[in-house]
Amino acid sequence: MLLSQAVASKEIEVPIEAKSLDDETAYPYEPPSELITPEVQRGLHVLFQRELEHYEFDENNHDISGNYEEVNSYLWLLGYLEIEPVDPDSKPRWHWPRSIGRNSDVELPKAAFIHMELFYGVDGRISEIKLKFCSVGNSTDLLDANNVSGRACKTLARSYERWFDNWKMVPVIDSYSKIPRVTDWKRYIRNRVTRECWSQTRCWENWSSDDGTYTDLPKRQIRSLNDAIKAENWSRLADLALKRADQHLLYRYYAGLGLAKQGFIEDAESHWLYFLENSAYQYPKFSANAATALIGNFYGQGEDGKVVSTGRHFDLEQFRRDFPDISLSTSVTVGQIQYFSSLSLMERPRIASALKGFMQLQEDELVGSDPDIRSLVNEQLYGLLKQIKEVAHAEGRAR
Repeated sequence: MLLSQAVASKEIEVPIEAKSLDDETAYPYEPPSELITPEVQRGLHVLFQRELEHYEFDENNHDISGNYEEVNSYLWLLGYLEIEPVDPDSKPRWHWPRSIGRNSDVELPKAAFIHMELFYGVDGRISEIKLKFCSVGNSTDLLDANNVSGRACKTLARSYERWFDNWKMVPVIDSYSKIPRVTDWKRYIRNRVTRECWSQTRCWENWSSDDGTYTDLPKRQIRSLNDAIKAENWSRLADLALKRADQHLLYRYYAGLGLAKQGFIEDAESHWLYFLENSAYQYPKFSANAATALIGNFYGQGEDGKVVSTGRHFDLEQFRRDFPDISLSTSVTVGQIQYFSSLSLMERPRIASALKGFMQLQEDELVGSDPDIRSLVNEQLYGLLKQIKEVAHAEGRAR
């Protein structure tokens, strides 16, 4: 069903200030792109009202419907997530903490991944910060105060919180004032090193053949796995990994790789999904390879739900920001295109998230330099914009 048909099938109340496309007060903030014309803005307002029918809050005014991504994408498209400094003359900089606590003699590791949620109030100031995930070394025990990794994560979080003190969003006005705004803050942090190091207090020399990606497998096992990969002996690789699949997450990755290379993609699927669900951002390059392979396979089969589920296990957009210059860039970009396309094809389409994703991809340097990829992005992007404009006209005819 087209978006315009879906809107016409049910009466949707559009904010009074958005009734006229010529009324400049209907849209108080500048949208993030010239592609968001007044006509598109009106269609977005209509669709946003419908999305809010599925939006639920708990007693702390936190979303419990799982719609943060979509709701915040609408807010972003309409200009409500614009960040500005509290004090324009202040230029605070974030610094990597030197140690864990004042009296600690344990230095922070060379690299970490941190994921925080920032809640903004109606006035635009940050009202709450949640530490969602943190990986230091290969540990994720972020809430264990007696664990070196846990203390390191909390120290990093406090350092970022001080930096966030000078942030605020534009105020929310009118019909959207009661919608809590929440943004994800994800960072892969490296402390002035020339290569990745994922250890707690020392840097082990355990490296895979995948462009220097750190692993914590025994060196002997790494050599065996790499020898099988170099020889393209995929059955050998699968056998080696399957024998130790319950010993370490990375064996799940290698098992999936060996099986997929032999054409047994359905057998590889369970191993790679298990790896993605449990490894988070501990092994980013391995995860990116597994995620893009699975997304490509699911997309080719028209299984949009599985594409979206896989894309949510591992953030390809974050990965491209952290590792912009590696050989995986093209396949990851194609994976993003397939993910955003599937978002728009779900039973309950995630139109705003898809549109935001394609708009950001259009500005990407790699997309701009590759005619084929640029054509794919533009086809999807302008197709969505056309449907959103049809929503605006359908709503106007229904009134």
